[in-house]
Amino acid sequence: MKNYNITSTSALVLSELRSRNGQYVSGEELAKQCGVSRTAIWKAIASLRDSGYEISASTRTGYCLHSEPDILNSAEIACLLKEYEKQSHTVMPQMEQIHTYDTIDSTNTAAKTAIAACTALRSADGVLTADGQKLHKSVFCANQQTAGKGRQGRQFYSPPSSGLYISIVYAPAGGITNPAIVTAGAAVAACRAILEIYHIECQIKWVNDIYLNGKKVCGILTEGMLSMETNLLESAIIGTGFNLKETGEGFPPDIAQTAGTLLGKNSEVSTERNKLAAAATYHLLHILETKERIRQALCEYRKRSMLIGKELTIYPLAGAFPETERKFFTATAVDINDEAQLIVQLPEGKKISLDSGEVTLHGSVF
Repeated sequence: MKNYNITSTSALVLSELRSRNGQYVSGEELAKQCGVSRTAIWKAIASLRDSGYEISASTRTGYCLHSEPDILNSAEIACLLKEYEKQSHTVMPQMEQIHTYDTIDSTNTAAKTAIAACTALRSADGVLTADGQKLHKSVFCANQQTAGKGRQGRQFYSPPSSGLYISIVYAPAGGITNPAIVTAGAAVAACRAILEIYHIECQIKWVNDIYLNGKKVCGILTEGMLSMETNLLESAIIGTGFNLKETGEGFPPDIAQTAGTLLGKNSEVSTERNKLAAAATYHLLHILETKERIRQALCEYRKRSMLIGKELTIYPLAGAFPETERKFFTATAVDINDEAQLIVQLPEGKKISLDSGEVTLHGSVF
């Protein structure tokens, strides 16, 4: 489990260098802006260079940032989130709550492990403990997953240097009352982040997939954590996997027809993983903060839906529809309600609400 992080001072220096847009800035000015000594600036510059940042130095003009590696680091994500926090007043995770990895088995598994290591997430009266407060809004990001997880126990293809994988622990007051709304919020947050960073508009395939040009480019897996003592769904782990670039080998045969990437094979385009991680985290936590924002997100979810008005083939989960013995059936998607349920109309005219299940556009391959 390889972890890439830079120090908080290095992150501040990096932010200052970026703000100069390729212009030189003196070490004295950097020290003043970052509130540290000139020696600390020198050490931060050395650390950044060791991490792959190309920074030139001149005794007369100072330092200049020329290029950056595509490496996840918690300090940089924290700095970006701090800017979002200033703009929106939505409380964002602190640096110690952000964990970045080059390679990990699964970010959702890492989040589960962190929760399991917590003596108690909540006290007997349901209030978050000190450990619970540290875990609430904690973020786990990776460049590669060796055992990425999808819905229904499927594997989520997560090769190195091609995607971004994020899991967020969300433990609001009162626990989780509707996991589907959390997933819907995550889908809208992913679309907003993609639009903000890459200027790409995406669609949503109920319940948890993001599509671009008919291909799946992002998937979401929300897992609830149930307290055995209170029987309360006290937290959720919200995992989001972005397919950014296509690897040289391409996708495996079983998903090659349905999977796509946001940036294609264009190696010249920076994936800007830290910015995407920060944007996705901010938009999700901002949405989930109030009921009004959730309502607005559901409106956006409907507008981005690629299913409404289309004829679908529906594969209900086991036990979901005891009144029918069919393994699948066809219906037309007519709406998504405020509970994030898909409303479909059967051929005979009856409308039903779907809490879960697999759906495809009738006659399609996805």
